[in-house]
Parts: sequence; C-alpha cells; structure tokens
Amino acid sequence: YGNTKRAYEEYIKLYEENSDVDYLAAFKAGEIARKLRDNENALAWFDKALEINPDYEPAIKAKAAPVNNQRARKKKK
Repeated sequence: YGNTKRAYEEYIKLYEENSDVDYLAAFKAGEIARKLRDNENALAWFDKALEINPDYEPAIKAKAAPVNNQRARKKKK
C-alpha cells in the first residue's frame, strides 16, 4: 500500500509539472487511484487525460471500469 501511495503522489507531481501535455501521468494517476479504491478520483484523472488526448483509448476504457464495478457491487447488496 505504501509503494502504491508513493507512486500515486509521483504521478500527481508529474502531471502538475506538465499538465498541458502529460496525459499519461494523468492516466497512470487514475489507474493507481482505482487500485486504491478511490473511484471518484480515478474518474477525475481519466477525464484529465482525455482533456489532453481525447482519443486515448486506454483512458476511455478505464473510465468506464470503475463505474461498472461500482454498479456491480450495488446489485449484489
């Protein structure tokens, strides 16, 4: 968990330093946020990646995943 949290912080820092071009840092931050079970921030990061590169297919696909997972958990209850 500690290494994941540090990696998340590093990708946020990279994005902040290059926010106008670094869609990959935003995407990676979203992936890590999802690993940390922070779906709200994951979606926000995927949105930031898509603002920079609207055609980045991994972000388009990843953006749908946390929402779908959350819906699946709600149906089980």
